[in-house]
Amino acid sequence: MHFSHNPPGKKGKPVEVLTNCFRMKAADQWLLHQYSVDFSPVVDNPRARHALLRAHSEILGTPMAFDGMMLFLLRRLDEPVTRFQTKCRDSDDIITITVALKNALPPTSPTCMQVYNIIFRKILGLVGFEQTGRNYFNPNAKREIQQHKIQLLPGFITSILQYEQEVLLMADVSHKILRTETVLDMLAEIQQTKGAGWADVAKRVLAGEIVLTKYNNKTYRVDDIDFNIDPMNTFDKLDGTKITYAQYYRDAYGLNISDLGQPLLVSKPKKRAC
Repeated sequence: MHFSHNPPGKKGKPVEVLTNCFRMKAADQWLLHQYSVDFSPVVDNPRARHALLRAHSEILGTPMAFDGMMLFLLRRLDEPVTRFQTKCRDSDDIITITVALKNALPPTSPTCMQVYNIIFRKILGLVGFEQTGRNYFNPNAKREIQQHKIQLLPGFITSILQYEQEVLLMADVSHKILRTETVLDMLAEIQQTKGAGWADVAKRVLAGEIVLTKYNNKTYRVDDIDFNIDPMNTFDKLDGTKITYAQYYRDAYGLNISDLGQPLLVSKPKKRAC
């Protein structure tokens, strides 16, 4: 979007044009301090990372904005690198948190636009919206369409960017359509109706479908189904130790997988353009 500063014309009729952008105002002279945050041992759960960091607000100060990797503060900490230890709420593990200064940013910095968006998304969360994919939706206003086994969630697409001399908030209405049946429900139905060759049928039916994982409200594309792996199989963590999928979900999200014989959905990451 670009704004023209040309003088008004001399012919024709004036036309009032409205846009779904709202001007944002801020003080001129201030700096935003950007810090990297590392957890040792690694903490996978984003909510746990936020909770561990905010437990030390007396050291870091407020307000703060944290995106899971980078911390943004209006004040500069006394030392360029600050370390402190904390105990996990769900265990006796001691976590070492390292906060290291990276940049001091003016309000027109592109990174500041990122922070504005983080803050606005937090505001949406405070008023009851939940992130699904890239956008936020209101689960309290969802509409159930039972005959089609779907839900309709109202929400917003938002973006804060600088357009020439102005910082503007763009807000647009969006809706999300979700199926109410789970993949496990679909697999059980296919197995019951298709008989011996049901696994191949399930792969054809689910390949290319988009699934939503409610524990983190993220969406994934199903590329395959691995019937040779179940929640009791293990994988290697970043620190080299092995853990079962069932234990990982219990530790990271507080979830107990009820069906320990279900197969694994395979979602391959998209290749990024060079």
